[in-house]
Amino acid sequence: MYRIERKQQFPVSVEELWNFFSVPCNFEKITPPSLGFNIVSGGNWPMYVGMTITYTVSSVFNLPFTWVNEITQVEERKSFVDKQRSGPYAYWNHEHYFNTIPNGVEMIDILEYKMPLGLLGSLVHPFSLKGKIEKIFQYRSGKLEELFGVYTAPGVIQDLLSKNHRD
Repeated sequence: MYRIERKQQFPVSVEELWNFFSVPCNFEKITPPSLGFNIVSGGNWPMYVGMTITYTVSSVFNLPFTWVNEITQVEERKSFVDKQRSGPYAYWNHEHYFNTIPNGVEMIDILEYKMPLGLLGSLVHPFSLKGKIEKIFQYRSGKLEELFGVYTAPGVIQDLLSKNHRD
């Protein structure tokens, strides 16, 4: 089992970020084009528990495959969880948390996944999918900053202003 945890902060309200993430068709906007990510069904309205979303995604050999995720938990403006029901992984559980912070919101992703093909999948993981998943998160991070801005902690701005005033 593999686990990736990411945190990112934005200078927007939790409502604004939630409104974006709670409609799955928006995921296409933050997914690298090279993945050929396309929502086939279930992504055009706000998510709810039991919602299934069907995607097509390009594989390592650029062959499309179908991936079906189910929204298993939703707490409005706080969190949601999607789990793979069928797709490329032996196990996929992706938790998303949204926490209000001073002048913004912090988003936390916790992804747990297990490679297919048992030992063979585990041996291939460091050379193939681990780096690919990291690049997907990096791409997503940049796209989200383009959409919502770069967060600066309130004290940092005050420190910079007072330093410039002293100089």
